[in-house]
Amino acid sequence: MHPGQGYATWRACRNQCWPATYLVGACGHIQFKHFGEGQYEQTEAAMPAK
Repeated sequence: MHPGQGYATWRACRNQCWPATYLVGACGHIQFKHFGEGQYEQTEAAMPAK
């Protein structure tokens, strides 16, 4: 998650951790989230195939 200008994105997601990973679907809903480092395989598995 990039905090965005003035941390607007950070606040909009009520994020309290760094690093944070959010996968957002086409309709704008959070499909997957992970706080902290690691779980790279799980994050990639949550991404739709092209």
